[in-house]
Amino acid sequence: MNDPSRRDVLRLCAALTIAPALPSSARAEAASDGPTVFGKPVGLQLYSLRQYMPKDVAGTLAKIRAMGFREIEGGDDYKLGMDGWNAAVARAGLKVTSTLFGYDDWTRDPAAMAKRAADFGARYTGCAWIPHKERFTREDSLKAAGDFNRAGRAAREAGLKFVYHIHGFEFEPSPEGTLFDTLAKETDPAVVFFEADIFWVRRGGCDPVALFERYPGRIPLTHLKDIAKGTDICAPSGKAPDETSVPMGAGMIDWPGVLRAAEKAGVERHFVEDEHPDAMAQIPKSLDYLAAFRQATPAVAQ
Repeated sequence: MNDPSRRDVLRLCAALTIAPALPSSARAEAASDGPTVFGKPVGLQLYSLRQYMPKDVAGTLAKIRAMGFREIEGGDDYKLGMDGWNAAVARAGLKVTSTLFGYDDWTRDPAAMAKRAADFGARYTGCAWIPHKERFTREDSLKAAGDFNRAGRAAREAGLKFVYHIHGFEFEPSPEGTLFDTLAKETDPAVVFFEADIFWVRRGGCDPVALFERYPGRIPLTHLKDIAKGTDICAPSGKAPDETSVPMGAGMIDWPGVLRAAEKAGVERHFVEDEHPDAMAQIPKSLDYLAAFRQATPAVAQ
C-alpha cells in the first residue's frame, strides 16, 4: 500500500465520521460473503455472546449469521458433542476458522488439542491466557515460550497455525524491551504466531501500529475491539471493566492506522470481539463502522 496524501487522509476521516449514517450497510454488504477488511474475512469471537450461547446455541448462531458474519472463533461445543456442534454451525451457515483452548490443556497434551481444533474445522488454534500471579514475570514468559513451541509444533503437524492471544499483561518491561518481546524472541517464528487483541494491546500500554510494524508476519489474527475514551492505557494487568469495551469508532483506537498497519504486516483474518454486557447491540455498530471504512478506502491508494 502506498502512503495516502493529506487530501486523501482527510477524505477518509470524513467518510469514517459518517458511519452512524450507514446503519444497514455493513449487514447488507455482508449478507452473502461476510464482512471484510482489505479483502480479509472478519468473523466474530463467540466470547462476545457468552450470555446467550449456553442458553440457545441454534438461536444465537442464527443471530450471528443474520448480522452478516460467516466465520466464528470459538473452542467450545456447548455440550452438543463435536458432531452436534459442527452440524449446528453448518445449519447456521457459519464455519469455525479459529479455536482457543486453555493453557493447561495445551501443556498436558498438545497433539490432542491440535486434533480437537482440526475436528472443529479450524485453520488456526491457540491459547488466550498465560497463568501467572498478580504480576507477569520474565520466568512466566520463558516457561510459556517453551510450552508454546511444543504446542506450535503439534499444531503445524495437524496443518494448523498456533497463535497466542495477547492480553496486555505481557507489556511489562524486560531486557528485550517488554515481556512480549521476550516471548516473541524465545518462540519459534515458524510455529508460534500471535493474535493481537487491539483493546488489550492498547490497554497494556503498547501502540498497536508499532506492534504490527515490529512483528510483520508473526500476527495472522486480530481481535477488533475499541477501548472507551478516558480508560487508563498504561495498565499491563490484563484486566479492565467490561463496560470499557465499546463499538469500533466510539473509543480511542486509531482504526484507519491500525487496519492499514495490520494489512501491511500480513494479518490474514480479523474477529470482532465485544466484551460489553450489551454486546448484542454493540456488534452491529462495529460492522457499520467497518462498512464506512470499506466505502472510504477507495479514496486512497491500496
